[in-house]
Amino acid sequence: MGVTRINIRNYKSIKRVSINLERSRYDLQCFIGINGSGKSNLLDAIKYFYDMMIDENSKQRIIDTNNNYLQSAEIELEYDFCQLAKKNTNPYYDEQLLDLVEYFVDNRIRLKMIQYKDGTVKWYPREMDLNSRRVIYKLFPIFFIDTRFVSLQNWAEVWNNISDISIGKLNIDKNDIIESIDELMSDAYGEKYEKTIKIINDVFEQEKIKIDESNFYEQYIDLLKLRLGGEKFLSNENKLAYYSDGLNSLKYIKLIIMLISQLSSTGWKNPLLIIDEPEIGLHSSYIEELVSCIQGNINKNVNMILSTHSPHLVSEIIKNDISISIWRIFYNNDYSYFEKMKDIIDDNQKYLVDDIETSCYFSNALLFVEGKSERQLFGNRRLLQLYPEIKKINVVNYDSDNSSLDLIYPSHMNFSVPYLVLVDMDKILKYSSKSKKFKVNSDKLINPLYNKEVKRKQKFLFYGKGGKKKKTYHQQLRIYKMLESAQYIQDSKHMYIDDAFFEKLITDVRDYCMQYRTLPVRTTIEGTIVNEDNVEIAIDWLKTKITDEHKNKLENILAKEDMMNKKYRATIVRCCLNGKLDILKNITESGVQKDPIVENDIKYIKSMIGKKTGGWIQEFIEFYFENYIDIIEDEKKKNDKFKKDFKELNFILRRSIDMLQ
Repeated sequence: MGVTRINIRNYKSIKRVSINLERSRYDLQCFIGINGSGKSNLLDAIKYFYDMMIDENSKQRIIDTNNNYLQSAEIELEYDFCQLAKKNTNPYYDEQLLDLVEYFVDNRIRLKMIQYKDGTVKWYPREMDLNSRRVIYKLFPIFFIDTRFVSLQNWAEVWNNISDISIGKLNIDKNDIIESIDELMSDAYGEKYEKTIKIINDVFEQEKIKIDESNFYEQYIDLLKLRLGGEKFLSNENKLAYYSDGLNSLKYIKLIIMLISQLSSTGWKNPLLIIDEPEIGLHSSYIEELVSCIQGNINKNVNMILSTHSPHLVSEIIKNDISISIWRIFYNNDYSYFEKMKDIIDDNQKYLVDDIETSCYFSNALLFVEGKSERQLFGNRRLLQLYPEIKKINVVNYDSDNSSLDLIYPSHMNFSVPYLVLVDMDKILKYSSKSKKFKVNSDKLINPLYNKEVKRKQKFLFYGKGGKKKKTYHQQLRIYKMLESAQYIQDSKHMYIDDAFFEKLITDVRDYCMQYRTLPVRTTIEGTIVNEDNVEIAIDWLKTKITDEHKNKLENILAKEDMMNKKYRATIVRCCLNGKLDILKNITESGVQKDPIVENDIKYIKSMIGKKTGGWIQEFIEFYFENYIDIIEDEKKKNDKFKKDFKELNFILRRSIDMLQ
């Protein structure tokens, strides 16, 4: 089964990590993370271990430099010999395996290297000598594919890989090989060959020149090259220089994967194949072809590790029938941390995974939003001028049934990216026109008020020492009492709920949900953008979008209430822009009594604006900045003005930015 576990301690930026490589569980170990997260240190540790197995002159400084008190670094690999013991047919290795039996524990060997601060290196088991380590090195070879350090127009490394994976030890005497070659060449070239060999030997002897004899691997490769007709590679009859680096990179990676997978089927060796950031220089279609190659060459004899910072590569692997273990690596306070993410085993879920989902795994922070309007809003260039930190946050919209959210929710997928879920209030509460009461909406993923697990934990912690949890538990009980005991009435004249107790309810619900990383807006995103503080600005902009006839309709609706009633005016404009009433329903589905003339006029105005995803949010924001922000020179005053006119939106933006701290 090859390498079954890797343990590393105090190696450069890695404090500690233990990786299970048991093939019974996964076909592929995938390590993901942005540049600088620590992926390279993990792979370097494995390579360094192998270099030191056979040559301690390869020694480097590897101990974590952030902690001066550390005295050593450790790298340990566990090897499973079961398959080799059963299938080995090579007499040379059969002999060597017998020498290793004394180190077996359940047909496994744990080989550990400890390097101390003074440079001393110790190996465990202590009794194992260099020759034994070399046997393990040959039986469990390591192969690195890193196209950044390979000449993509000269694939000489391919021959070395073929040699390492395909042979053990030559079972023929060197002199016998020479005799066979002499016989073959004499038959082909006659006496001239013999004379040529004699002249060369005489001249070399005269000048005291000796040939540095090649080892049996080099000899084997030379024979292979001779048998195959040469050593340089062509692709479709063309030299490699004919093709782009991207295409050559793909061909090279595929070639190595296929050769190692298929040549290892002899059973002599169990290689570890490490593919480091293969996506570099590859078009998306090439990445898909690469994944298909990996899938087609899954081999029980080969352990495969892949390192990447490509969301597209990760999504393609998940969608294909590959049993994958995903490790997220992130860098924080001078150290690399490893998180084993939750397995995606449901086939229906796998097909939902796309680049948008997998990009979340690489994020510094996540802001989940319900729809495209919200995503457009938080990507608005004007807002980003005032809040540039938002650029560091991945804003992701999820579908209405939460199926994609379940795939990228950090708490569900077991990765520790800070996140915030922005939702409309109707995801948390729903209104009954019959009882005139609000109830808790039954969305167990989004809604912490409904989530039974949250309620169970709160009840348990209430009896503990956690003062914060006690407060939260009481807060939840208070919200439920407010929902059960009070009616919230929207009259037909005002179109809103004029009740201080209702405002208290909304505030308490928001504060409670935020403790569970859910931020409900007061109504909808339309209500966040058009509010009591900026309603007159919104009216001015709205009039630029509608005909004179509809302007008159709007003026008539607004005139039904005093001009100073900002709550009424904001409600009307919000409804004209596809927003919702305080009862969290739009005006046509509200189920409450209302002025039919007002309802009809709002309907006509809505038809002029179009759907909420039609771009009005961007247009309004642009209108606002051009007429109210750009005219201010002082940057602080610009921010103060925006905060005054968009209190709730500013609150959302600031809470999002706080995640980066």
